[in-house]
Amino acid sequence: MIASCVESLLTSAAGTETRIIVVAHNCSDRTTDRAAQAGAEVVTCNDPQARGKGSALAFGFAYAASQGTDAALVVDADSTVSSNLIGRVREALANGAEPRNADMKWRAPRSGPPPG
Repeated sequence: MIASCVESLLTSAAGTETRIIVVAHNCSDRTTDRAAQAGAEVVTCNDPQARGKGSALAFGFAYAASQGTDAALVVDADSTVSSNLIGRVREALANGAEPRNADMKWRAPRSGPPPG
């Protein structure tokens, strides 16, 4: 899943100076390798005391800020994004848009029933 997510982000970021950063938070699987192979910059947080998504987000935001990042877009690893997402977000921010929590649209896979 992470590879598909990273690939969709890279497609959406084409032609921009956008960095795709994956936070590997207490991962014991191959997430780190798969994200890196797909083309993401991967940062690792291995701290059993830092549990939950909030800890991963805090770690990722702190890392991004330390690198001079002026904006961040959070995407779950099991998601893919539209090819125009990053361009549209960059345009909105350049035009003075305030940060928002995005609305997610879910589409069923083309074959088989929806998961769950």
